[in-house]
Amino acid sequence: MSVVSRFIDRLQPKSRGASFTMAFFAVLAATFGQWVFWPLLNGTRFMLFYPAVVLSAVSGGFGPGLLATCLSALVVDYFFMPPAWSFFGELARRSAPAQSVYREWGFGQSDQHAAVLETTAFGGTSGIGGQVPISF
Repeated sequence: MSVVSRFIDRLQPKSRGASFTMAFFAVLAATFGQWVFWPLLNGTRFMLFYPAVVLSAVSGGFGPGLLATCLSALVVDYFFMPPAWSFFGELARRSAPAQSVYREWGFGQSDQHAAVLETTAFGGTSGIGGQVPISF
């Protein structure tokens, strides 16, 4: 068993509720990190939210990954797109294509990792050599 597979096995929560809780806290941690490192990120709004979505999808499957995607899209729109503290701004309307691409990417990650979890749950292997594929 590879190092990546063992790490992912340890990440998988024991209950469905724990998976959703983990997704929520992953987005919360990404929000905090984004807030702290915002001056260094040069306006890259989704940079720290990609790992939160991947972690949620890898550990919990489709539902938690989709929750992380939707929460992070709302957080980015509200806190990090001018005017801050608002869902409705000029930049928010102009950045709708970027939001759509991010949501589609998050949906794809959630769907992909749900299929991987389902495959490995029934005794199959996934990826090349039994390793779970992680894509960004």
